[in-house]
Amino acid sequence: MASGNKDKIKQVVYTFASILHIEDSKVCDEMIDKLTNMELDDAIDRIIVSLSEFVTKGDLTEQDLLNNADVLLSLYPEKYSSIESFYDRFHYLENMNLKYPEVPLAMNHRLVISVFDKFNELIGNNFDCYYVGGLMGYLATSHSLERYHGDLDLLINEEELEKLYHLILENDEFSFINNMDKKEPGGHEFKIQYNHSPMSIGLFLFERLPDGKIIRKEYYRENGDSGECLYVDEHHLSSDYSNLIFSDQVRMYDGFSYKMCSLESIYNTKKCSIRPKDRFDCLVIEDAIDKYIDYQIDVAKKDNYDVFRKSAAGSVVSHMEQVTASKQNKSKL
Repeated sequence: MASGNKDKIKQVVYTFASILHIEDSKVCDEMIDKLTNMELDDAIDRIIVSLSEFVTKGDLTEQDLLNNADVLLSLYPEKYSSIESFYDRFHYLENMNLKYPEVPLAMNHRLVISVFDKFNELIGNNFDCYYVGGLMGYLATSHSLERYHGDLDLLINEEELEKLYHLILENDEFSFINNMDKKEPGGHEFKIQYNHSPMSIGLFLFERLPDGKIIRKEYYRENGDSGECLYVDEHHLSSDYSNLIFSDQVRMYDGFSYKMCSLESIYNTKKCSIRPKDRFDCLVIEDAIDKYIDYQIDVAKKDNYDVFRKSAAGSVVSHMEQVTASKQNKSKL
């Protein structure tokens, strides 16, 4: 962090420490060191959350904030032009469950983009797969990342799982993880873990039929018991719906190619959600989507249908469980 920003953070800490009657300079210096080791945006978020907690507890008043608005606004005048903008940022952090992020947002954003680039470089255009999820809306519209991203989501043709598995085995930066023993409803059967980090690429599975239809598949064992029979829920997507969701457009990011579901499908999935992060994702991409295509998706989905609790004995996932188990057993020898 620039020395000028450090001086501004120091002024904020000591200003409010004085109001709070914190006289231990060691406490203040530790906080200053912690904040100055963050990106400026992350440091300001931490300050906003801390001050709001003091107000909630009654140790600070809103008048204290107003009286020292000039000190706070000096931190980042290009982004925060009034005390109300700090309130707006606090409500955003609260609604997005970002008051206490697992890691600073700037660090999370660097990591997710690094993993995205490295994985795209690894797989190239050699797999029948599409990225899905809110992150793709940000990347496809060149919008800066704002919220926390826990992982990447990739929808992949299940017939290519073993091919991907062997590719990952030859790579030192990623590991192929069988997730069936801890899979939750709606979760991933398998994931690609970026080594020595919390970031992964979660795999969703599909089958592509000759007539263009796609079957989304979710495998599971009842009660998560490895001794139980393997089942699959099949979500049969009509040709019209599949064509609207999955695009053959090859996109580029940081010089690496990738495919993703359509922006309209992201919007369509999230537009009725009550989760703040989904509503925010919709706002990010709303101006870039074709509302008529969104309407067409709503119409086409009426021809989709589900088949539940179908036996998955002899399936690709059953085979991959054996393959991954065999590799683990060999590594123990």
